Amino acid sequence: MMDYPQTPAATLAKARDIARQNGLHYVYTGNIHDKAGGSTYCPGCGDLIIERDWYQLGKYAIKNNACAACGTKIAGYLPDEAGDWGPKRLPVHLADFPV
Repeated sequence: MMDYPQTPAATLAKARDIARQNGLHYVYTGNIHDKAGGSTYCPGCGDLIIERDWYQLGKYAIKNNACAACGTKIAGYLPDEAGDWGPKRLPVHLADFPV
């Protein structure tokens, strides 16, 4: 799909806003530098619960798989403490995976 232009960041942000206005809780812009659009917010109180800036985590407010501020359960399994992945490369050997 290299023959198509990139989707503008503003278009991705607008699509995210539309999705959130229509009831979707976990919507991300992805593949662009957008700290707000890449972070997770509580569907109950709206607080920032997982702050992401590319691969760096900032605020992490999850306790017992729920928002630390209001207790709303968060979809998925989330540990009480954030991991420390950061920006790093891991080798992938395609031969290790079945075709």
